[in-house]
Amino acid sequence: MRIMHDRFANLIGRAKPMFRAQRMVMALILVLACQSISASVYLPKLQKAGSNSDVRPRWKAYEEACVSSLRTLNTAQVTYWGGDPQKGFARTLEQLGPKGEGLIEPILASGKKSGYRFTLAPGQANASGVIKQYTISARPLEMLVEGQRSFFTDETGVIRSTREDRAATASDATTQ
Repeated sequence: MRIMHDRFANLIGRAKPMFRAQRMVMALILVLACQSISASVYLPKLQKAGSNSDVRPRWKAYEEACVSSLRTLNTAQVTYWGGDPQKGFARTLEQLGPKGEGLIEPILASGKKSGYRFTLAPGQANASGVIKQYTISARPLEMLVEGQRSFFTDETGVIRSTREDRAATASDATTQ
């Protein structure tokens, strides 16, 4: 019995260093796995928009706010024009903002709001210098998800969008 015990103790004595090395390797793997998991949870740029992602509600809200802002800009342009054939539409967002006519809020007049960049492009002025057409494009400041929409509107008041990674145009589908 004593011989068996000594052989077992000798075997365990030799196995302990190997067992420790295996535990250290397993601990290292566990630490690396935990770091990669925490990085994917706390770094939003690494997240993909899936059903459980917090990115999905944010970009949906940004898109809805963008459409609302485009409606506001169309209304502001019509109000600015006021039906006066000699006045025409505003040439810049600043003309519609607090430093101009005061028809839109300062943040929208700056051209950046709710994750989108708004660009007003006046049409060609007629012989009297009156702008009778305009376009407004809205592009995401940062693409949060693949297929995030870009928007377009003009003096018709129709809002259009595309899911392609480009500016929307008058030939894109209308947005509800």
